[in-house]
Amino acid sequence: MDAFQPVEVIYPDVELQVCRGIGALGLDIDFVGRQMPRDGFATAVVVNRVGGRDPTPVVQIRCFAATPQAATDLARNLAARLPRISRMGLGVVRFRQNEGPTDLGDDPIPLRQLMYDVTVRGRAIKTND
Repeated sequence: MDAFQPVEVIYPDVELQVCRGIGALGLDIDFVGRQMPRDGFATAVVVNRVGGRDPTPVVQIRCFAATPQAATDLARNLAARLPRISRMGLGVVRFRQNEGPTDLGDDPIPLRQLMYDVTVRGRAIKTND
């Protein structure tokens, strides 16, 4: 009798899928990505996986804007709309907010941080054994 073998699963790139989802939300954001470009933007959102394990990694979302109030507003608007991403078919199932928006300072550019546990859905890897 063969012993049970768990299914091998590959999980989506959570940073990439959250960036794609944020870009599709229709918010007025000049840049969404994993790293702030050197040139900068009036508004920007940077998404980084900072911990956790699949299927629930921890994601840091940093919101940059021209003024402290604009950074806070961007973070709050984004937080209110993030659950929509789970209905976009990107493999992101759920967002659980851990923190934020947190003021990380306004020098040289206003910045607010959001932290989430993001549940992602993987897919089975087909094996030939």
